[in-house]
Amino acid sequence: MIDGMFTFDQHCQAFRPQSTIWGVIGQTHDDQIARMDRNGIDMSVSMAIFRLTPDEQRVETDYTIEAIRRYPDRLIGYLWATPLWGERALDEMRYAADNGIRGVKLYAPGQGNFPLDSALLDPMMELAVELGFVVMAHTDVDSKVCSPLLGARLAKRHPEVKVVLSHMGMNSDVTHFVPEWVREYENCYLDTSATPNLPKYVFKTPMEIIPDRMLFGTAAPTLSPEVEIRKLEVAEELYGLTADEKRKILGANAAALYNIDTSQFI
Repeated sequence: MIDGMFTFDQHCQAFRPQSTIWGVIGQTHDDQIARMDRNGIDMSVSMAIFRLTPDEQRVETDYTIEAIRRYPDRLIGYLWATPLWGERALDEMRYAADNGIRGVKLYAPGQGNFPLDSALLDPMMELAVELGFVVMAHTDVDSKVCSPLLGARLAKRHPEVKVVLSHMGMNSDVTHFVPEWVREYENCYLDTSATPNLPKYVFKTPMEIIPDRMLFGTAAPTLSPEVEIRKLEVAEELYGLTADEKRKILGANAAALYNIDTSQFI
């Protein structure tokens, strides 16, 4: 816990030993748990790394399955999949669900450059309803395929699916506006991972617009949880983030999204 508040990290990766991302050796799921403990993070999403083929991705999915079996009370697993795999993407989602995974991550620029609002995604979104999956999507306003505006269109087309848009567009020129872009879509959430150094607009301002749909995220291990926690503290110290708003961002909103009993962490 952080300041006595249940804390959940919506965006975190763990890889098989010696696997890398952007040339940096990642963290194993044991490393992930150790860093969570050092930072007061009670629970976290755990996902491996994206691969181009479904067979390669299955190996990574199996590593995530191992993680959630070892730490069932600490980790919520996600798989990666792309609609360009066709029916195989649906097979991978079913396999993951049968093994305890609860969400699917979309990384459009790395898995085929499919537009995030494309009808190609409809079969995956419809299956997400059946499986009870949360759909999380990488967003980058500088990309032609995964702007937060496209993510909002995806959420609009599939109101029965909980859609989490990660990173708030990853650009300090637009972070301010993203909460307004998703305001009207009650199934659309934002996570704060990999956001710019704008504590007011990442944490305080959104709580005036979508207070129940903001999720704390760190993008560990490539970004530092310690820095993201400090950004939240700055929002509290300088920009008027209230204790109740902080509680929602840190974990109460995630607990509602995933139906987590937080009493075990008190």
